[in-house]
Amino acid sequence: SLKKRLPASKILIPHSASNLEGVKGFRGQEKIVVLYSNKKKPIQPRASLYDVAICTSKAAVDVLETHKINARYYIAIGPQSEKALLARGYSNVSCAKEASYESIVEAVKGVKRKNV
Repeated sequence: SLKKRLPASKILIPHSASNLEGVKGFRGQEKIVVLYSNKKKPIQPRASLYDVAICTSKAAVDVLETHKINARYYIAIGPQSEKALLARGYSNVSCAKEASYESIVEAVKGVKRKNV
């Protein structure tokens, strides 16, 4: 959608190492800077059921799925994470009002008020 709307210009695109093809091809001279990459690391869940699982990215949802981590409630930092949770069949999913840690804290407080 951005490709169609932006005028030809020099564009800086700070991005993760994943899906770089999705950000190439602007009409201007884009410079894509890889800021980080998600590296998978083995984890040992400490419980079979958590009160709340917070997903700050689609990759975090992948970790839940891979390690069969279950929670009573799931909080997504934004619509992409929320969509990934719902697509995988998770229930009791909430989305933070904005993509910030402060908003996630408020979402957790909201879940806590639901008697977790």
